[in-house]
Amino acid sequence: MNWSAALFTAGIWWLLATGWLLLRPRPHSPQLSLLAVRLLQDLIPGLLLALLMGRLL
Repeated sequence: MNWSAALFTAGIWWLLATGWLLLRPRPHSPQLSLLAVRLLQDLIPGLLLALLMGRLL
């Protein structure tokens, strides 16, 4: 398993997910906890993609 490729892929996924959430229009009552929950929901697919990329490379 190529751990450097897995960590790189997870980092890129996390960066893109964060940018995507921050560029979207904000609701009337922005709460930091809602942003954190949505980022954690993006963490699971990012980790799965990272494990897949680490396994393939």
